[in-house]
Amino acid sequence: MTLALFACAEENLKLYDGGQAIYFQVLEVNTRRILDTVEFGFGPTAYTEYAFEIQVKATGDVMDVDRQLKVKVENTVNAARGRDFDVDNEFLFPAGASDARVVVKLYRGPEDDDTTRFVTLRLEPNEFFTTNLPYRYRSTSDSVDVTRVTVQFTSAMPKPRYYMDVMMGYFSVDKLLLVNELCNMTYDKWNNERVAAMTMMGYSQTLRNYLQYRVSLGQEMAIKDPSPKSNRGYMCLGAGYMTAYGPDVVIPPEWPDAPQRAQ
Repeated sequence: MTLALFACAEENLKLYDGGQAIYFQVLEVNTRRILDTVEFGFGPTAYTEYAFEIQVKATGDVMDVDRQLKVKVENTVNAARGRDFDVDNEFLFPAGASDARVVVKLYRGPEDDDTTRFVTLRLEPNEFFTTNLPYRYRSTSDSVDVTRVTVQFTSAMPKPRYYMDVMMGYFSVDKLLLVNELCNMTYDKWNNERVAAMTMMGYSQTLRNYLQYRVSLGQEMAIKDPSPKSNRGYMCLGAGYMTAYGPDVVIPPEWPDAPQRAQ
């Protein structure tokens, strides 16, 4: 597959002659599109709430006094303040610091709630800061308003950004947790750091070999996966996986089906 690459350029904010302006630190600029959304999934953890931090930076010189920065909730989708999230309207930009943190408190929903919720925040000007920065990153066809950021969150664990079905097969939380355990990976690494194709191929082979080994020990030792995309309830690589990287896990046809969730 051939991907068209677009050049991206970062505006030089340090040389911006607009006073003390604040902006959200954009986490990533993809070669094909610009991302101004940050994501979080509770997944199979014990957390009932999570303090999600977003970095805010300032142009100009570092100041030796504390300053306040203002934030407002500009928009929400499927998210209610006080039920699904909370966020203060003011935060401290500490003296001597070149950045600060805006904290959004996210609340976990019911165990079976896989709704994706969105909260959009906007930085506001005050006596300490301006917001005269229309964009930070620009490509040939896109730009980001860096005074605004959207937090996307779910009680489930969404497929991370750099998980490739073509190598790993279908995505499920159980499979990702097993791969992380086998390959010393974390959800944050999958979501925020590019995973090299050869590295992911190695993860795929490691997973396949381990699953096939467990199958060889018998039905009771085979790894189960409740995902409806699994092979009759047994974990495999499955749909999307290119067998050019090796054969998929073989589940004996005589085995009874393992429990699965409904589609």
